[in-house]
This record gives sequence, C-alpha cells and structure tokens, in this order.
Amino acid sequence: MKKRKKTKKWFCFKHWLPVIVWMGVIFYFSSESSLSVGVGGADEYLIRKFAHITEFGILAVLMLILLSRGCGILHVKIFLSAFVLTIFYALSDEFHQTFIVGRNGNIEDVLVDSLGALLFLQLIAFSFFTKRRKYLLISILLNLLAIFFLLTNMMEIALRELDQQNQINDIPKIQLIEEIKGDDDIKEGDEEECDCSLKVDENITIPTKLLLEVPFSSQAPFANWDNLHEEACEEMSLIMVKFYFDKKKLSPKIAENEIQKLKDYQLLKNGHYMDSDMNELSKIADEYYKMKNFRIIENVTKDKILENLTKGGPVIVPTAGRVLGNPNFSGLGPLYHNLVIVGFDESGFITNDPGTRNGKYYHYDFKILMNAIHDFPGNKKGIIKGEKRAIFFTKDT
Repeated sequence: MKKRKKTKKWFCFKHWLPVIVWMGVIFYFSSESSLSVGVGGADEYLIRKFAHITEFGILAVLMLILLSRGCGILHVKIFLSAFVLTIFYALSDEFHQTFIVGRNGNIEDVLVDSLGALLFLQLIAFSFFTKRRKYLLISILLNLLAIFFLLTNMMEIALRELDQQNQINDIPKIQLIEEIKGDDDIKEGDEEECDCSLKVDENITIPTKLLLEVPFSSQAPFANWDNLHEEACEEMSLIMVKFYFDKKKLSPKIAENEIQKLKDYQLLKNGHYMDSDMNELSKIADEYYKMKNFRIIENVTKDKILENLTKGGPVIVPTAGRVLGNPNFSGLGPLYHNLVIVGFDESGFITNDPGTRNGKYYHYDFKILMNAIHDFPGNKKGIIKGEKRAIFFTKDT
C-alpha cells in the first residue's frame, strides 16, 4: 500500500473536471437515437460492446484518480469506491436511455460496463500492489474470461433473433423465381389474370386517379436497420394508418417511439414481434390502438382495393417482398413484407412502402402488386403460398 500526503482539496474543481467531462461524453452518446459503426452484423455488435467496456473502464480510472487525489492515498477501499461509483453511473445511464427514442435500458449492458470498470481498475492495481500481483494477475485473467463468455452469450442471443433475417440471404433469386413458377403457384404471364381496368361496383364511381394523404415513415426512421427495424414493416404500416385517421403528423422521433411501444406490447402479449400475419396485426389494431374501423378481406382483388380506397380507406397488404422488385430494397429484398396502399392511377397502385426511405407514394404496377400479395403462412420460404388477404380500413367507426 502506498500512502500520499493527505490533502484537503477534495472539492477542488480540477479533480472533478475530468470525471464530469467524461460523464458528459457518455451522456451525449446515450442521448443519440441511432448509433451505428456501419459494419453491421456480429462485428457491429462486438464493437459496440467493447465500446461499453472501454468508456466505463476509463470512467473507473478517472474516479480512482479523483478519490486518490482527494483522500491522498491509494488503498484497496479506494479501488472499491471507484468501482461502485462507476456502476452507479452505469445504472443511471441505462435508466437515462429508457427516455430516449430508439434506445432502451439494458441490464446486460450494465454487466458489460461493470466488467470493463473492474478490468481497468485491476490493471492499475497491478502496478501498485506489488505483493499481490500474483492474485491480481489471476483476477485479471478471470475477468477477461468472464467478459469473453458474457459477450459470446449475448451475441448468441442477438444472432438467434437475426436468424430468420439471415436465412433470406441463403435463398438465391433464381430459386424464388422457380417457386413462383411452380404448378401450385401463380405463373408468370397470368398473374391472377388481373383485369386492370378501373371498373368496379356499378354504384361506385371510381376516379382515374386518387391519393389519400397518409403520413409516411420508413420502418427504420433513423436509418438504424437492426434486427428490430428489419422486422418492423407490419408495425410501421399500422402506425401510418393510425396516424392518418387521427390526422396527426408522423415525425421520425414519433415513428421510432411508436415502433418501440408496439415491440414492447407484442413481447408482453405474444412473446415475439416478428412476422405478424393479418390476423395478428388486426388484433394489435383492435387491442392496442382501439381501432374498430377495419376488416380482414379474404381473396382480395384489385377491384375491392380500388373500391375501398375510393371510400377513403387505406389498405394494408402483406406481400412476398421479392416479387415486388423494388430497386430500393437492399440485397434481394425481404421475403415477407407489409406496405400500405394509399392511392392509384391508371396504371397501378400508389403505396407508402416502409421498407425504404424512398417509399412515400411509391408506385407499383397493378399486376406486380396483386401478384405479390400473400399473407404470412408461418414460414418465409413458403410465402408465395400464403393466402391473398389484406386489412381494409374505412372512415366509418
């Protein structure tokens, strides 16, 4: 143990300044709605967790310096105090993130922060407590091992959630085309044998063009395409319709907040938030948003959609995403995808497609979109065999 001359400068601002500045840095980054290194996948995950280890390891060292200068000694109790203070700030930081749109508190991150603080403090202690280096070295090795197993376990959980999305990249485009051309599937050239004229019910006059001003947001409002937002097309489609009827604006911040709330609701209610079919999505509309002005339409046709749009009601359709052929999708595009039909012209449907930031009023040919409509059948690879159903919303409550 090394002692220093006692000092009464405990409240000296220069002792606190480094700690306050570094806390401010952590607070700033925690206040950002979307942080991404840009590499994606497992590499992105590991980089973010090692950033946690580093930033709270540095904070622990700064706490140690503050305490040692304030108390004038380097003692085991000082190391313990620095560790405890750092953990308190880690807890407060995760609590702070629960108020930030696009972020949420995570106790696992507190564990990572704790191990980072412990590791850095042990490395400092190694150079001071010479008689205990043997035990400190063992402790450091155990600490590193704990960090390795914790990160491995956390990454395994995260990758498990991404498994369905990763399967998309394993299916080549030619395979999907072959599935579409199968005997039991819709064949190219006679998709639905769709009559693309604008004739419908004799009692309803269908205009040549129509557009409902449904507010738009991408399913990743802050361009953070993580596993949650990759799967949020159903939620965002419903959010857009809800805000249309409520006559409210849909900013990125509000959209992100709604996605997070719907995710939490589904996890509590269903235990998952991925791949909702039309029945599940209609239950969310009914039970969470208390909407009553909708119905599920089986064997949906173009004429039925045109009629509902003319009456002022948008339509949510589930699709085989790759059949859409949207050039704005990344890679081959999603196997299962939801969007909102908000209008039409003489050649096709006008949609709010949340799968891309360029999805506002995106135009799809009648035949292409009608051919793509398939509800989720329980397996993304079999999406082309899903039922042709959609959710029709009306202005009547």
